[in-house]
Amino acid sequence: MGKYTISEPFSWSKLWEGFISFLNPTMWAKDLVSLFNIRKLTIYAVIIAGIFIYGYSIGNQNVPVKVDIGYGR
Repeated sequence: MGKYTISEPFSWSKLWEGFISFLNPTMWAKDLVSLFNIRKLTIYAVIIAGIFIYGYSIGNQNVPVKVDIGYGR
């Protein structure tokens, strides 16, 4: 056997604590705050905007420029 084979015994109390912590509003608030972190959202927005700008510029490469200078009035 290896050097680190100590295993923790099963505990019903820890199982119930895990289920009860699912209903804990403090834990839910911490998860929501970590999901909606402003720095992460800014990074995601910049990456997504870059992808869309790249796609828009590639899609409009061979489109002729149409400039209306008013001769058809």
